[in-house]
Amino acid sequence: MKSILTLTLLCVASACILALSNAHTKSYIQQNIEKQELARLEGLVDELDRELLCEQGIELFEVERRGYGGEMSVVVAIQDGSVLGVRVVRHSETPGFDDVLSPDDWIGRFAVEELEGIDAVTRATVTTGAVLLAVEDAIRLYESGVGECTEKR
Repeated sequence: MKSILTLTLLCVASACILALSNAHTKSYIQQNIEKQELARLEGLVDELDRELLCEQGIELFEVERRGYGGEMSVVVAIQDGSVLGVRVVRHSETPGFDDVLSPDDWIGRFAVEELEGIDAVTRATVTTGAVLLAVEDAIRLYESGVGECTEKR
């Protein structure tokens, strides 16, 4: 009976320590996730202040789409109806498949080519197809007047 009581107390103490650790680190983890997402937007636009972007006529749309590995969060920058660039800020794609999501790889083509000229990549068809659909969704949102800068257009 004594060993059962000792084991129970150890389990309760461990659970309390884990709960306290989780509560203490939750905000730090969220801050780090937000910093990583902002770092992924680097090079997409010069400024991340929505008000300044609106003054420049730039609208950012964040669209969720399902890729090969799960949900992806895609940010599309649009200015005067043209796509300035695209970044994936969150995804669960398999390493190797996510290479195409690097701004230096396939996804960087959105900044220099028309949408009609960009095809899915053979080895990552589902991933790149999801990005293409997200860009099309963002363009539809822009054209329908949904966005923070709508009243300024």
